[in-house]
Amino acid sequence: MHSKKSTSDNPLIQPFDYDCYYIHPEHRQELCEILEKYRRSFSSLKPSKTHMINPVEFGIFSCAFEEIVRFFNDDISIGLAHLMTMHNHLEDYSQRAVGFYLDNTILKVVSCWDYSFQILNQFWGLDFLSSARSREILSDIYQKRWKVVETGDSFTLACSDYSEKQLAEINEKLKQALVVLHADNFKKQVKRSKKIALIPELDRLMELFNSRPCKELRTQWRNHVTHGASMTFGLHISGINSTLPTEGLSFTHPAKRRDDMLCLLQQNMDVLQKGIQLVHDIVWDNIVPNSRQNSGKMFYGVQLDCPNCDFKDCMTQDVFDLLHAKGRVPHFDCPKCRSPLTILQHLEMAERDYNWLLFNVEKFEGHLQNYLKDSSS
Repeated sequence: MHSKKSTSDNPLIQPFDYDCYYIHPEHRQELCEILEKYRRSFSSLKPSKTHMINPVEFGIFSCAFEEIVRFFNDDISIGLAHLMTMHNHLEDYSQRAVGFYLDNTILKVVSCWDYSFQILNQFWGLDFLSSARSREILSDIYQKRWKVVETGDSFTLACSDYSEKQLAEINEKLKQALVVLHADNFKKQVKRSKKIALIPELDRLMELFNSRPCKELRTQWRNHVTHGASMTFGLHISGINSTLPTEGLSFTHPAKRRDDMLCLLQQNMDVLQKGIQLVHDIVWDNIVPNSRQNSGKMFYGVQLDCPNCDFKDCMTQDVFDLLHAKGRVPHFDCPKCRSPLTILQHLEMAERDYNWLLFNVEKFEGHLQNYLKDSSS
């Protein structure tokens, strides 16, 4: 193989060998075998037939989850396969190339957990912010007094400053309202927000996230790569340890422990796979916690289907029971074609879906009016 090297007129810039970052042809079959070992489908489960599924939300979040799957299969697994293949043939690859893929895999494994928690943040309606930058932007907006000003034939926004006392009060409220999501204390933030009840699925997810392999990779190696030194460095800042309680320059790079690092990454892949599968199950089975005040309460609905047209809908079990009270309403008519509706099944549903059905009960307004009319007579 002929190496392709970059050249520069600057003698201080060393030529760069592109080929050292690519897997040699004789090692590609080995790479493919390693890659297939880690790729997963995460599609073994189907939406529950006994739980109500909001089709719009399911469509949005299943697409968002698919990005997590692609990230795991295409970004993380491919990087790890490159790393393991190169590690098995160190004599054929540069140390910097191996360090490059080691950096890449460490950071992406840790980031995948953050991305998964971001999906739950949106799916459960927690409204935590995704980044400190988002908080800064919103804080800048709220720290100004805004008003609409008429300028000729149009309108524009104008802002003015609050007093120091008002600004102090606003900033105190913003600290409570604008919370940035951190995977490390996700459960603590959920508790503090008091928006939703704690559920076993969250406990299991946090147990995986805080397992020994994940915690070691996150707190020790990810932080080292982010703040200390890349795994491609030969000379780096050594951290404090019990033998030498001070920091300084060291030539003994952590990359020398690649066997341990590969073992740790493989353990992390197994745990991360279980975590992604759990998030998959939460989205696919529409597992949404109740509000804190309704913790442990069950909500039910009835699925209705029109055999004459394409109308399908649900109503809450309470409204269904109300309309059937004392036989006043013997059947339900389709709002579109007025044909009798068929009761398909009784469903368990999330509290927020139950509330949504209550707000959209006007489809059965005629039945309710008849019930109220009969009740008053």
